[in-house]
Amino acid sequence: MDICIDYCDKVDTEIVVTILTTCAALESLNLKEENSLPVPLSELIAHKCVCTGLKYLRISIDWGRFCHPTPSHLPAYYLQSWDSSPSQQDKERWTLLERLYYQIGSLVELEELNMVASEGFMNSNPYSSDFDDTYEESYRDPGRFSLQFSLGVHGSTGRRGYLSWLAGLKKLKVLRGSVHLGNPEVAMTLKQAELEWMLVHWPKLKVLALLPPPVRDFEEPYDEELDDLMKDVLSAV
Repeated sequence: MDICIDYCDKVDTEIVVTILTTCAALESLNLKEENSLPVPLSELIAHKCVCTGLKYLRISIDWGRFCHPTPSHLPAYYLQSWDSSPSQQDKERWTLLERLYYQIGSLVELEELNMVASEGFMNSNPYSSDFDDTYEESYRDPGRFSLQFSLGVHGSTGRRGYLSWLAGLKKLKVLRGSVHLGNPEVAMTLKQAELEWMLVHWPKLKVLALLPPPVRDFEEPYDEELDDLMKDVLSAV
């Protein structure tokens, strides 16, 4: 069973949660970008997804207060020593994220996974003066998505990572996400080890698109080495 919602008013959280918790035969959930409201993280993990045969999932997540990974008076978690004590906010956020990626990783039939930021992030121009606060917040936040693609500690830099929770997605062919390659966290947390891991654990991967096209087209600084590594991963499959 496929569900595609288009040409309608905004699809709220209750509808999305109801679909994921009752439609056991669902194989594809396609909520068109302009119709989909972000689902609060707390709501998403409060219910078990029964769509075990889901092959296509595109979901926009509202991170709430956890959009700021670390309190402003502390160093960002990815710059802290591996043995430092994380803030309570970081602990709470990591617990929620662990539950989220555990649920996603249990959807072993997934062929395409698309985790996106807010609508403003996907559709606005970061170099324009008229983007709204929602977009600006999304664009500046480095911790929103890259944890999904991180394995864990690199060298002396301590951090959490949840990529291993997605090891069971052996049928994954397409991975998309709102990950801004030019931000400092991605530069510290998404490295060659992660890309090599993807190559091993997702043998059918053909498309790796981590930066949404509206942002990709702008001339801005980004990690060319990482971009080359992504190309190498895809050329090897």
